Amino acid sequence: MLIDQPNSRQIAYLTPTFEILSLDPGHIENEHDYEIYREVFNGLWFGLPTPFHKGDIVWNPKASEGYCTGPFVTTGVCLDGIENAKVKDDLRKNGDTLDMCAGGYFLNEDGSIYQECMSNYMDLEFYEKELTGAQRTLIALSNFLKGEIDPALFARAHHQIITAGYADDSIPQDYLKSGFILAGLEKDDTEL
Repeated sequence: MLIDQPNSRQIAYLTPTFEILSLDPGHIENEHDYEIYREVFNGLWFGLPTPFHKGDIVWNPKASEGYCTGPFVTTGVCLDGIENAKVKDDLRKNGDTLDMCAGGYFLNEDGSIYQECMSNYMDLEFYEKELTGAQRTLIALSNFLKGEIDPALFARAHHQIITAGYADDSIPQDYLKSGFILAGLEKDDTEL
């Protein structure tokens, strides 16, 4: 609690070994105090280790729908690709949480892939849900980046998954099964 504000409280979430997972300063009415207690960590950069490796499928479960959301295949976190020691030191000294980014490959709604980075890799988790539809491309991409499959197989898998999605989406929805049979889109199961 803030000593001079008896109705305030802060919560620290700890592991069983007392490592800090997160801090929640609670509701703070005074704007100056809010900036100090609530926003102090946003102005800092931390070089925290992550369990993620190139090719892992991860996501930020707190992110809303839109650009750079949903599951993606990571290529690494901010310091992974930086060779220059001066640039690394500069980032450590002058960076903030916006610089704590993770890069990777994301999917557009149509199944096309784009490379981008998202802010604050501390919010990432392994993606544990089943990948369906165009999202199955992420499985192939993950295995390609890990060196498990070659570029040709990845390209063929991506093409097959996207083509199957287009075919499924183009099936007419406004006809009866008898119409599909007459059009040759389905087989008549009643004939022997």
